[in-house]
Amino acid sequence: FKEILSHIFLSLKKKERFFYLPSFLAIVQGKILEKLPKPLFTYDQYVTLSHDSISKGSEKLVSEILKKDLSNMKITTSEYLKKFIDKV
Repeated sequence: FKEILSHIFLSLKKKERFFYLPSFLAIVQGKILEKLPKPLFTYDQYVTLSHDSISKGSEKLVSEILKKDLSNMKITTSEYLKKFIDKV
């Protein structure tokens, strides 16, 4: 996941800002923020993000299903992100 975010930041020419947040604090943060009218982060999001949602090797399976080579995905996402750089 960090590799994907690193690629996005690089494409947008933005500085990476990652920091470690212990699970306990993330849970507390989610429980508190979900009480807001428009929550930025919820406990449900914590639960979803705390587990891998993509299995290893799934990119090969997706390539087979789509019948396309996805190895140039980084180039494609870079071009896509450049269109929206002013909005980030």
